[in-house]
Amino acid sequence: MTATTSAAGLGVAALSPEGFIQHPLHRDESVWSNTNCYLDVWIELLHGLGHAPEPLFAAAVAATAQATQFEFLKVDHRDLEEVTGIRVGEHDIWLGLQEQVMLQLGLGNPMLIEADAFWLPDTRGVSYGQEHTKTSIVVLHADPDTRELVYLHNEGLHRLDGADFEHVLGAGRSQGIVPSPYTELISLEGLRDPQDVDAAAQTRRLLRLHSARAPQTNPVADLMEILRSRFAWLGENGMEGYHALCFETTRQLGVVSMLAAAACRHAEVPELEPAVEAWTAVSEEAKGMQFQLARLARGRGSSALAATMDSAVEHWAQAAEALASWAADGGGSEPAS
Repeated sequence: MTATTSAAGLGVAALSPEGFIQHPLHRDESVWSNTNCYLDVWIELLHGLGHAPEPLFAAAVAATAQATQFEFLKVDHRDLEEVTGIRVGEHDIWLGLQEQVMLQLGLGNPMLIEADAFWLPDTRGVSYGQEHTKTSIVVLHADPDTRELVYLHNEGLHRLDGADFEHVLGAGRSQGIVPSPYTELISLEGLRDPQDVDAAAQTRRLLRLHSARAPQTNPVADLMEILRSRFAWLGENGMEGYHALCFETTRQLGVVSMLAAAACRHAEVPELEPAVEAWTAVSEEAKGMQFQLARLARGRGSSALAATMDSAVEHWAQAAEALASWAADGGGSEPAS
């Protein structure tokens, strides 16, 4: 049988249901147990391949406010290739999704595809069988004969089968909201041995790079103005509006701040400890804001909201200043080997 009709997968033990162990950022002790659907799958894919994802979080320090929301952070593809050797780019589907996914898996390359969460059992209680919504998954193993698929989604590794397989990879996709999905080919041909990568040194290099492209103004101050402009709107749109607003604003701020702190921590230089502490504080304050904004959505006041918003602005400024000072100093002293 060919790769297009038989089972195909990566054959990586850490990316199988039996060998999978979550990255620490996706465990319960994390401030945000998942980030966004695109970043989450990359965190677990890199972790499963033995590479630290933290160097790729350096881009978080250059995040911006974008008129209606905070930046939806993604993996920088150039950073990814320079650190790990992985190349990724859009992949056109012209032979049929299942055929091309199977072909690439047979070559040892996973694919990141858009799927309808209505057919993803890991979203049970949220979207599975209830709501059609677009999300990103990475296919690790597929078997059209048994109609079984193993995939990364959100903070974990999951398995589906039966009708769900048909609606994710097969002809049933036409009944969902993404029948012709955006897909990315993740080429592992140039994958570096993780032992050949100094992840801390790469993190320091990328922090210097992204510090130089950080916005000149405080992006959290800009985001707080966006939030204030939506207070009346929030009162009119209630909890439905609340969920949409928080996902695009406070959630993205919290996630980005958590990742910025993780990158600075991974750099292993004491000069960046103030940045770690300040960005961690912003991440926690963003979560606090969500509870306070919920009160507004229910028509109640929140005496703590203004203070939390001001504190987040100040903590971001402190973190950015500590990073910029370290970077201007030539990146600070390298730790002893």
